[in-house]
Amino acid sequence: MAEWLYEDGIGERRAVLVNGDAILAIGIERDSDGVRAGAILPARRLPSDGSGMTLVRLDSGEEAICPALPRTLAEGASLLVRIVRSAIPEADLVKRAKAHPTDNDALPTDGPDLLARITASGHAVRTVRPNEPDAFEAAGWSEALAAAVSGRIGFDGGLLRISLTPAMTVIDVDGILRGPALAHTGAVAAAAAIQRYDMAGSMVI
Repeated sequence: MAEWLYEDGIGERRAVLVNGDAILAIGIERDSDGVRAGAILPARRLPSDGSGMTLVRLDSGEEAICPALPRTLAEGASLLVRIVRSAIPEADLVKRAKAHPTDNDALPTDGPDLLARITASGHAVRTVRPNEPDAFEAAGWSEALAAAVSGRIGFDGGLLRISLTPAMTVIDVDGILRGPALAHTGAVAAAAAIQRYDMAGSMVI
C-alpha cells in the first residue's frame, strides 16, 4: 500500500510517495517558491513590457502573466486573480506564474500547500520527525534526486536521458532491447519518471 512520507523542515517541506521499495512521486516546497497554484489574490494590472503579454503584480511583488485581462481594465487597476500555475525556474530565467481574473466577490486564499495536496491524494500520510530514523533515505531519496539532477534514469534494458530546453522537455529512450520492446518498456519508464518528478508542459519522447 502506497503512503506519503512528509517532513516539515526549516525553509522547506518535502514529501515522497513510497510503495514498497519504489518511489512513485516526489514533492518539494520551499519558502522561496512564490505564489502557489490555486491561490486567489489581489493584484494590479501592469503596463505592457513590450512582449505582448498582459501582466499583473501581486501584493507580494511577484509578477504573473494574466492573458485574459479585460481590454477595458486600465493600467494600475486592481482586481482579484486565481493562480493557475506557479512560477517555473529555468536555467537562465524564472517563467512567471500564470493567472486568470476571478470574481470580485471571491475570497482571497493562499492556495493548498504541499501537505494539503498530498492529503487530498487519498493516500495515507506519515509525518517524519527529526529524531526518528531517516525514512526518506531508506526509501531512496538521495538516489532519486541524483537521477533528477543528472537527467539519467535507468530501467531494465535501457536508459532515459531527460533534457530541458526553453521550448519543451525531451526524453530520449536508449537501450539494448529490440525496437518494439524498447519502445514499450521505455514508454512505461518515461511515464513513471513524469509522475515521480511531477513534470508538466510540452514533452517529446
